Amino acid sequence: MFICKPVAALLIAAGLSATLSGCSTQNTSPRFTATGYIADQGMMRIWRKDDPQHQPQTIMSVYSPLAGKGTVISYYAYQDGKLNLVRQTVQGNEQNVLELRLDEKGEISFMQRQIGNQRQLLTSDDIARSQYQSRHMVEISEALRVGKVHLIQGRWQNGQFTSCAGETQSLKLEARQLNWIESRAAHSSQPLGIAWLDAPEGRQLLLAANEDFCSWEPTVDTL
Repeated sequence: MFICKPVAALLIAAGLSATLSGCSTQNTSPRFTATGYIADQGMMRIWRKDDPQHQPQTIMSVYSPLAGKGTVISYYAYQDGKLNLVRQTVQGNEQNVLELRLDEKGEISFMQRQIGNQRQLLTSDDIARSQYQSRHMVEISEALRVGKVHLIQGRWQNGQFTSCAGETQSLKLEARQLNWIESRAAHSSQPLGIAWLDAPEGRQLLLAANEDFCSWEPTVDTL
């Protein structure tokens, strides 16, 4: 796994754009977007699908830590813009899944955390944290969308990058990043998984790993 230094301008510009023009662009926003950013001690990738009224319908986020295991996959579902499901899976040595469901009034209808074979109720802090994270995902995905920060994932092999959509693209990254990717790929018999951000303010490599991101990347039909 390789991490570049964060490009703060991507998020700053995205947030500013959302503040200045979020309302005026709401009705022309694409219904499906993929974006991301560098978070504390890791990377966040976000996929969002809106309903016909341009309210959030489903959001999937994948947080990959800088070091070690512990990738967190979160799924949020909304009805008429209101949260009705949170499902969060922490990858590790044993199953660790949090699930929270809410009815149309916003009241909890089901809650559970399963760690291995043990099931337990969520604490009030667990519930508050899940609800906050769902709001944060809506807000930051909107800001990044308005800022035109696009996540692109794909495979790198034989000096060529092919996106998960099957398009061959040029990785216009810094020379040191491209050299590192080439060096990493030279020691792998399989294609290298690449995730990077493209925005008006610049480009940022998020991940290069021995993993096929395309095997699980959500689409407008699967999210």
